[in-house]
Amino acid sequence: MTDVVAVYEPGGELDRMAAEANRLEWERTYELLQRWLPAAPARVLDVGGGPGR
Repeated sequence: MTDVVAVYEPGGELDRMAAEANRLEWERTYELLQRWLPAAPARVLDVGGGPGR
């Protein structure tokens, strides 16, 4: 678990996800969101999705 925390702890998630080295993670996340989120227009409740600060 410490390795996972070390990745996300510094913040800067947008910059991290935009880096070429993280392209696969970005594409997979996008694919999953497209699959499971309802089509627009829709309302989505984001509960617990933030960094907790």
